[in-house]
Amino acid sequence: LMPHYFSCNLSIAAYRLGVGGNQDARSVLETEARVVCQRLASEEGIFAGTSTGINVLEAIELAKELGPTATVVTVACDSGLKYTNGVLFNGSRYNTS
Repeated sequence: LMPHYFSCNLSIAAYRLGVGGNQDARSVLETEARVVCQRLASEEGIFAGTSTGINVLEAIELAKELGPTATVVTVACDSGLKYTNGVLFNGSRYNTS
């Protein structure tokens, strides 16, 4: 099976606010985004969908790249409500390896 990828466009807000940043688009494996969704729900109490998982995953990666003095902000742009009957929140864990 081919892996499913999502894309994430970083630094749009920084660009629109005129504070710099580049137009960086990245690809994210669907399974990695879903792991982040599960962690957000279990560790932070944030019930979100895969679009939010993508945003949070790439915000974490960007923060690692920019270093400890940087501030990175992202948006929880969807809820996990439409995933309640699927495998995302049924208790199974995704394997990212």
